[in-house]
Amino acid sequence: MLAAVGLVGAAAVVLGHPAHAAVHRAGLVIEHASGRLVTRCVTFVEDQISGFALIQRSGLSYQAQSYGSMGQAICQLDGEPSPVPANCLGTGPYWQYLHRAGSRWVPSQLGASEWILRNGDMDGWLYSDRAGQMLPAWTVEQICAPPPRPTASTPTASTVPPTAAPTPFPSPSSSPDLRTPVAMATPRPSPRPPSSSSAAGPLGALGGSLLALAGLSAWNLLRRGP
Repeated sequence: MLAAVGLVGAAAVVLGHPAHAAVHRAGLVIEHASGRLVTRCVTFVEDQISGFALIQRSGLSYQAQSYGSMGQAICQLDGEPSPVPANCLGTGPYWQYLHRAGSRWVPSQLGASEWILRNGDMDGWLYSDRAGQMLPAWTVEQICAPPPRPTASTPTASTVPPTAAPTPFPSPSSSPDLRTPVAMATPRPSPRPPSSSSAAGPLGALGGSLLALAGLSAWNLLRRGP
């Protein structure tokens, strides 16, 4: 509830200033008991804001308790501790308030609502039960630096070897037969050697004629007698 009221109040302050007003920045660093660090860069158009307003405008959840002239004490910040102790600070670890002075952190002597920050100042909160612990030596320029712009990555062209398309086989019904015709030689019958009977054919006929003539002559002689 307090966070919502603080954000509404911050919006009203910003809207109430002219558009040409200078924008100031202040840094906020918190360290949880686990060592987890959280940073916020808060902008404002006023000449100064309180440490409590810095928490309100950071967007972090918090619970606070007033200690009169000492100002507001932070009972819970960014969800720690949980649950909140009955007397806010409890008897164990608590949120210690620090300010950045030059190159070092110094403990605050005032509550967050009484401390004043101007352009370039930094506040810190450390959840611990030990005194003398310090936060990282960051500057407001480091905390408020704009995030680096993502560089457009050029897509790497991957060379994919072309896949050879399969050669279509000709259809037997429509495609001509592209095979080279082979001339088939007609086998000729091998000459057969002349048989003995066919070779002796003329001689046999001549011999027969001679025998016939001899027989005829003999018959004529028989007819004539002696």
